[in-house]
Amino acid sequence: MCDLHDQHEHEALPAGGPPLSRRHIMQLLGAAGVTAGVMTADADPAMAAGTDDSPAAYEAPEGLAADTPAKRAALDWISSHDDRITGLNAEIWDNAELSLREWKSSIAEADFLERAGFDVEFGTAGFPTAFTATFTHGKDGPVLGFSGEYDALPGLSQNKGVGHHDPREYIHDPFAPSYGPGHGCGHSALGTAAAAAAAAVAQAAKKHRLPVTVKFFGSTAEEMLIGKTYAVSKGVYDGLDAFLDWHPSTANATGWGSTTAMSAVTFTFLGVAGHGGTPLGNKSALDAAVMMATMSEFLREENLAPSGRLHWVINNGGDIPNVT
Repeated sequence: MCDLHDQHEHEALPAGGPPLSRRHIMQLLGAAGVTAGVMTADADPAMAAGTDDSPAAYEAPEGLAADTPAKRAALDWISSHDDRITGLNAEIWDNAELSLREWKSSIAEADFLERAGFDVEFGTAGFPTAFTATFTHGKDGPVLGFSGEYDALPGLSQNKGVGHHDPREYIHDPFAPSYGPGHGCGHSALGTAAAAAAAAVAQAAKKHRLPVTVKFFGSTAEEMLIGKTYAVSKGVYDGLDAFLDWHPSTANATGWGSTTAMSAVTFTFLGVAGHGGTPLGNKSALDAAVMMATMSEFLREENLAPSGRLHWVINNGGDIPNVT
């Protein structure tokens, strides 16, 4: 037996036609937004360009990457400041500051942009390590946004320039040895390159008298799904004509696709402390945390869409097992 949703999926299979494209596969899997994207392709040229992603149907756009004096000026600015750019990346790598605590890293990026002519204001969306840097030249030009992140991840401490595990900081704990924070996700390069790109656009616009407003958003706590959630709710990104983002990888590439909106919630359970050997009167907060984590796993079975995601961690579950 199959329900109506299954019947719809079966009908979507091409009979004797060409192999399924990635878009068709995502449709069959129920990926959120893909079907709607295909339906709106006629109204959205960007979506229409990707409706059929088979190689035979692809036509490369023309004129999008044409060389211009302004583009050359931006690239020249990057080339002439490569020491500053790579130096900023190295500094943020060495700082390796966790989410909401990127004190030195945020100041380093802000200083880099101030030297490039940007006005910097800290405290974006109420976070002390988030900032907005703005450069304006002329009137009535487009407003371009650049996204910069600089938070590290716990346990990924690593010396730079070493191709094997070589942590800078070892945290001694006989029961749970670990390492200090590090930039395994590449945010040291992410924020640095984004700041350099924003500065290069600003310098090119100034040199060639192009009207534009460039905004760089120093985003805190990306790894914890906090900074951008509040920034969106506070309207930080309102008024942008384009928002440019990138992420470090092992190759240079562009791609299409939708992403999942995410938010983070912290639950704190309070109990009554006591010794596990005499449990009467104790109330274990860890029991409540474990039960909630277990129940959340059952949500995946019936209550999450195929594109939905749910992650959890117990970040403080006690110190020793026989103390409630």
